Amino acid sequence: MRRRMAIRFTGMVQGVGFRYTTRHLAAGFPRIAGTVRNLPDGSVEVIAEGDDPDLTSFADSIEDRMGGYIREAKRTYLPATDDLIGFRILH
Repeated sequence: MRRRMAIRFTGMVQGVGFRYTTRHLAAGFPRIAGTVRNLPDGSVEVIAEGDDPDLTSFADSIEDRMGGYIREAKRTYLPATDDLIGFRILH
């Protein structure tokens, strides 16, 4: 089942290469499309669409790689909109 997953990461997640690492990890999941961006409150938001197993593996890989910086990762699932192409960093 294709879905959209929004993840909000809190902790020391800005200024540590979080967005670039996330984009790099996304390259290993060619069926995932999405974005990553810093939010004004110091958190990082990832929006990704794909099949459930890929979304779970992608999110887990971010948490595994960046776990030392993450205090909390809140995942929210929504219906896919299929409006995302590739994976990119938003500024």
